[in-house]
Amino acid sequence: METNSIPRVKVYELSSDANWNDLGTGYCTFENVDDQYRIKVVSEDDDSVLILDNELLLDEKYQKEQSSLIVWTEPGDKDMAISFQEADSCLEIWYF
Repeated sequence: METNSIPRVKVYELSSDANWNDLGTGYCTFENVDDQYRIKVVSEDDDSVLILDNELLLDEKYQKEQSSLIVWTEPGDKDMAISFQEADSCLEIWYF
């Protein structure tokens, strides 16, 4: 996988005791297949491992925080976050 232009990110999930658990570091892509939008993060250590494969739902509340963080709540009240290594990459994904 060519990773030079793919944003490097960390994926977090908020635990029941209000701590952010690091699910891993990888490379983030945004896909649109048949009008279904997905954000995926593939592990930087093993490109056969998907850390995140999330369908973007219009009724979910996505927020851009600081210059490099996107947070949201998935159905079932699971809070998630993606922290981008580069602020420009965060902004690019945010505009999608």
